Amino acid sequence: MIGDEVVIYDPVRHLAHLLNPTAAAVWHALDGARTLPEVRDLLVARYHAPAATVGADVEALATRLSTQGLLGDGPSAPGPPDAASTMASSHCLVPLGAVATDEPTDPPPLRTATFRALHLQFAVAADDPVLIATLDEILAPLAVAGRPSLLYTVRSAGEGVTVALADIQPIAVAHLGAAADRILWDYNHRAITTARGRTLLHASAVRTAAGVVAFPAPANAGKSTLVAALARRGYSYVTDECVAVPAGTTNVEAYPKPIGLDPGSWPLFPDATPAPLPLARRWVRGDRRGGVDEAGPTDVAPLLALVFPTYTPGADPDGLTRLRPAEVLVRLARNTFGLAADPSAGIAALADLADRIPGYDLPVDDLDQAGQEIDRLLA
Repeated sequence: MIGDEVVIYDPVRHLAHLLNPTAAAVWHALDGARTLPEVRDLLVARYHAPAATVGADVEALATRLSTQGLLGDGPSAPGPPDAASTMASSHCLVPLGAVATDEPTDPPPLRTATFRALHLQFAVAADDPVLIATLDEILAPLAVAGRPSLLYTVRSAGEGVTVALADIQPIAVAHLGAAADRILWDYNHRAITTARGRTLLHASAVRTAAGVVAFPAPANAGKSTLVAALARRGYSYVTDECVAVPAGTTNVEAYPKPIGLDPGSWPLFPDATPAPLPLARRWVRGDRRGGVDEAGPTDVAPLLALVFPTYTPGADPDGLTRLRPAEVLVRLARNTFGLAADPSAGIAALADLADRIPGYDLPVDDLDQAGQEIDRLLA
């Protein structure tokens, strides 16, 4: 419970339900021992309401709760995947349970810097200098000192191009750009899926001198576009996909991965020039969007606010609305990586965030309007 509201998380169907105080009272009373008339009488005595009205409401709500799998044994059929499951593991170069830590015996001659994505340190070895230069440029904000724990290999000599993790099960790809695309997807998926000891929000984020504002939202909701626009506006870039909150804190670990812009967003950012290689996305470095004091891959800052953006044509210019903690929890549950793996601990961590960090709804019609709303929020 949060206040007098109840949030129920269904780990089978990956759904979060918010019950208002009346619905929560009915749900608690429907314990499997009481009949519907007994529940009606209990609530009539509690709320001093007409029996006919309460009885009709109880019957309608019991039907709805049962349909949603919130009574009895719950649903048996899975629902849509959670945030982590949308990053299909079938695309991994090596299965997550078979992490390759040893370098190949005969690695390609050229190598990138070492990069850090959350806990994961990786590098790329290849025989093509353009590929190495492209990845070094795109991934520069993640560069750290030290040896990588994972080494990707790309070989283009001879016929075709192959990409692999430590030369295990190399995969043939159409060209060097496709190899870069696979690496840029794989390291991010691997870092998020194998991270431990953190709550991982599916969110983008920017930072001010005081702390971090996160924007949780589902895939393809415009998180990357929004955060790129805010960075161009002068905010410091933190991440465009995963906000990592260490257990027991309200801090955020910076994960300044390059901002991936899909083709539909390219006209909004004419300064986001294509890479020398043909990539599926345009990858924009957050430290080149105009912000100051950019976050490095080991930086930590306090979380100030959770803002949930939704694209709403003709949105009210003053549309930033404060959410109740229970509403924040429901929205976080819909936008958290790996929540189904440990629902009890995960929901408890999210409830703590929802109780301690203010949350807001932000209908977005255009990027300038969204920027003005964030300016006002942080003024």
